[in-house]
Amino acid sequence: MRAKKPGATEPSGSLLRSFLDLHTTLHRPSRASRKIHDIARDGKLSELQKFLEDNKEEDGKDVDSLIDSRDEFGKLPLFYASIRGNRELMEYLKQSTIGTPST
Repeated sequence: MRAKKPGATEPSGSLLRSFLDLHTTLHRPSRASRKIHDIARDGKLSELQKFLEDNKEEDGKDVDSLIDSRDEFGKLPLFYASIRGNRELMEYLKQSTIGTPST
């Protein structure tokens, strides 16, 4: 165990809480981003396909940014599909990120 240096102080709880509040505020995902993470967590491919179709722009940028979006924990939708072991959803997300969604 390391000895504390004389005069060193522990971070106060309020300082840490302020930092976490600021971090959460700055990195708060959008409503659509939270939705795609929820769908990936639930593992419903048809719901994901409909959601992406409803949020598609002509250039596809919105879909790409949703698929590549990170939640407040820094996780991608692909992460949630993988921890649920949903191969079909994982494959769809992977294909969608390289521009050739499987059907």
